[in-house]
Amino acid sequence: MSGPTSPVLANYRVISHDDGSEEVEAHIEFMELAIQQAQLARPTQSAFNVGSLLVNGRQIIATGFSRELPGNTHAA
Repeated sequence: MSGPTSPVLANYRVISHDDGSEEVEAHIEFMELAIQQAQLARPTQSAFNVGSLLVNGRQIIATGFSRELPGNTHAA
């Protein structure tokens, strides 16, 4: 990737491969946890299941998934 395509992306570093670093390992762990959260959502025919984590550094602050709360169709 030659550079960011939008001003929003300028704040993020793209990790294009697993170089075995602790940072990459943490990102992989967080993605696996988000997938586990998505698997908690009730299946439906009309929506994807989404899991989410709110992370500060390496600390998980909050988790959520689609349809977690009654009347809420988005990841909370």
